[in-house]
Amino acid sequence: MDADVINAISFIRSSKRRTDVFMAIGKGMTMPSEIAKSTSMRVNHVSANLSDLKDHGLVICLNEDATKGRLYSLTDFGERIKDMLGV
Repeated sequence: MDADVINAISFIRSSKRRTDVFMAIGKGMTMPSEIAKSTSMRVNHVSANLSDLKDHGLVICLNEDATKGRLYSLTDFGERIKDMLGV
């Protein structure tokens, strides 16, 4: 396993909220409000975790220009990590 993979797994698993957000996105394209509802988190916490996951190249916003209804999905790297985590 290379260092990027190990660092990504460690980054995700070091926070329960980050893990929950990552796992929710791993189920398919989703919006922050849907993640908040399914994880019982506040939308602002979901957004902060999405930003962190995005900065690490694990998730991508599919419609950045939208002000409402933004859809998030895993990147190819995120999919690879998801498979390793068994999400």
